[in-house]
Amino acid sequence: MATSTEQINNLIAGYTDLKEYFEGARDRIQTAIDTMYDPKTIYVDSNVGDDANEGTTAAPVRTFGKALTMVPDGGKSIIRLREGLEYGTSGGNTSVSFRAGTVLEVNRWGGDAGDAATHPILHLESRVLNGKNATASTIYAYGPFQFIARSIRIVCDVPQDESLGWGARKFIRVGHYIAGTTIDLRFNRNVLTVPPNAVQIAGPRFSETVFLGVDNVEISGDGALITDAAYGTVLVSAGNVTASGTTKLLDGGTIGQNVLTNSPAVTL
Repeated sequence: MATSTEQINNLIAGYTDLKEYFEGARDRIQTAIDTMYDPKTIYVDSNVGDDANEGTTAAPVRTFGKALTMVPDGGKSIIRLREGLEYGTSGGNTSVSFRAGTVLEVNRWGGDAGDAATHPILHLESRVLNGKNATASTIYAYGPFQFIARSIRIVCDVPQDESLGWGARKFIRVGHYIAGTTIDLRFNRNVLTVPPNAVQIAGPRFSETVFLGVDNVEISGDGALITDAAYGTVLVSAGNVTASGTTKLLDGGTIGQNVLTNSPAVTL
């Protein structure tokens, strides 16, 4: 039996209502988190900062990697990067582990958040250790973890050797082989550059779940933001996204994926 125009319109209306409900619920949860926790704020200035400092406005640290090591396990923390400067993931330890429910937001410090030309630039670096590639600093999400990036320019640079395997190519490692871990990645008013085979953001390998929200974002490059998702569940929500090159939000996943997008310019 053919589907009528009325039935199609009802389905679209139902989808819209459901989308608005879940987005509203997400916002209410975020508000509750913000009011529940007293966020720890760490200020970073790659020009005048010092990693021996306390990370205050008067005494900022110098590197993003050092700021990561100052984020407590559990609760909400905010890392603020001084506008107009560049940062890398070196500094502090080579890995940071979060086993409790942790919310980490990275945003700009100072200036107009809508001015992309002055966004601080965060390089997700890699380096060679014992003949293998590794990110300069890796986040291990052993428990529920939320990563929010607002008004910054993220560059996934230094192409890497795909043959080295999943563990050597990730900035955030989801679950670290622990089934059931959930990670929520949110990018808002960002500029993302993802060249081929560069360091990636996340990659579920088992029963982990990734929620990826991309809104008001400019993406360039020919890589993929999330890779190696063959055995995880990935929910993608993309809106107001512009893309150049063949950038993909999701690559390498075939099982349990649910993809929601209103940005046809972005390849999923």
